[in-house]
Amino acid sequence: MDLYTIRRELMSGKTIYDLPLRVTYYSRVSTEKDEQKNSLDNQEIYYKNKILDTPMWTLVDGYSDRGITGTSTKKRKDFNEMISDGLNDMYDLILTKEVCRFARNTLDTLQLTRSLLAKGKGVYFELDNINTLEQEGELRLTIMASLAQDESRRISERVKFGFKRSIEKYKDNIYILERPNHDHKAKFEEFTYERFGNDAINLGTGLMKYLNLSNERIIIIGENTYYWYVSYFSILCGVGIAVPVDKELPNNEIENVIKRSHAAAVIYSKKKKDAIDKIKDNLPMVKYFIEMNSNDGVQGRDVGIEHVIAEGKKLTDYQKCLRT
Repeated sequence: MDLYTIRRELMSGKTIYDLPLRVTYYSRVSTEKDEQKNSLDNQEIYYKNKILDTPMWTLVDGYSDRGITGTSTKKRKDFNEMISDGLNDMYDLILTKEVCRFARNTLDTLQLTRSLLAKGKGVYFELDNINTLEQEGELRLTIMASLAQDESRRISERVKFGFKRSIEKYKDNIYILERPNHDHKAKFEEFTYERFGNDAINLGTGLMKYLNLSNERIIIIGENTYYWYVSYFSILCGVGIAVPVDKELPNNEIENVIKRSHAAAVIYSKKKKDAIDKIKDNLPMVKYFIEMNSNDGVQGRDVGIEHVIAEGKKLTDYQKCLRT
């Protein structure tokens, strides 16, 4: 399938699991230690089974590098062979664990995924929930590739500084366009740099000081929407650790990911509400379930993200008042 057809199918409501694709995988470990060899074997078994268990997919032999660092792609034999095969139409989609398994160098990651995409080939970073075949994939990949390149604290400071400068320079410019409820007939809602920045700051303040979620792991699951980006950016800038989760996972797998990650909170879209409602009783360790596009106040463990942002704004305004 060509890229135009794939994106048209995805925009119609289908997922990559519904499309007839030739799928391969890439796995890598950076040392030859026994425990890492076992990890690589487990990755290969996992991806082979995942592809074979998807009726619409055809398995293409995978690619693996052992004892090779991810800092540069030059010495990775299988990786380079995989890129070459993609450019020569040997597969349609690569599955890989996360951005840092693919390449820690931001430039390498972006250049290679763009080269593959130009040939209609996608990469799905499973743990990061990034699919380059989706139109929003590059924005999310840019953020995640930057994270993989350096220490998260240093990246956090650079991201905050860079975005602060962007707000100062482009504050009234449109940063994100979004149709309400993904209604393709609705008019686009415009979100400026300033609005995005303020919402991210206020959400962060609300998560840390209103809900007491500082330095916690927070699950984000849902479609690529304005509040998904606000949530991710806010957590990235110092709240805690963001854990993006594949929105296509079945309920039992979502539950397992939340348990394994030891998440203290889950931020989810309206489309995932039924799924979250079905599993939340099995997740007593989760302090809050935060629904995107909701302004509901705290009711037990449930709360709307717009309410958290509003409470965060009150705290932010109060701190500003104290400083004046």
